[in-house]
Amino acid sequence: MQAVEKEAATMFDGTGLLDGIPDEPAATSLLTDAIGASRLWVAVADGGTGDVVGFALAIWCGDDAHLQELDVLPSWGRRGIGRRLVAAVCEWAADSGCERVTLTTFVGIPWNAPFYAGLGFSVLPVGTWTDAHRVVWEHELAMGLAMEQRVVMAAPLGGGPVGDGSG
Repeated sequence: MQAVEKEAATMFDGTGLLDGIPDEPAATSLLTDAIGASRLWVAVADGGTGDVVGFALAIWCGDDAHLQELDVLPSWGRRGIGRRLVAAVCEWAADSGCERVTLTTFVGIPWNAPFYAGLGFSVLPVGTWTDAHRVVWEHELAMGLAMEQRVVMAAPLGGGPVGDGSG
């Protein structure tokens, strides 16, 4: 998964959006904890190789499920893998009693905010953020992400495009 994360990050090369953050993938302990808590979903290659080609990592953000990270290998992009991973997170969140899933993402990158908007996510105005959303935002700011280009988005659960099986 760490190799997937690093390769997926190459899609941002030349954008300047990740220039301020260290070139280090998620810690093994974070991924292991997420596996143990059933908050990590993995997409594997067809053909029985078992190679990981994408993953989604969710955290709790107050009462909301929060899509912390979604990565798909660029060579496996545009095959519906990201859509299916987001749908899996939304299904887990609904089964856990959540009313919505939130995330933070870059506004002007087609595979970020516009992708999520197509799945039923919309920008969550700053005045409606919970304290937990502010904590996530401050953490990302401290990491060095280009926050002036980021938004918090939310998708209500129980209908809409997310999880409709079209991916």
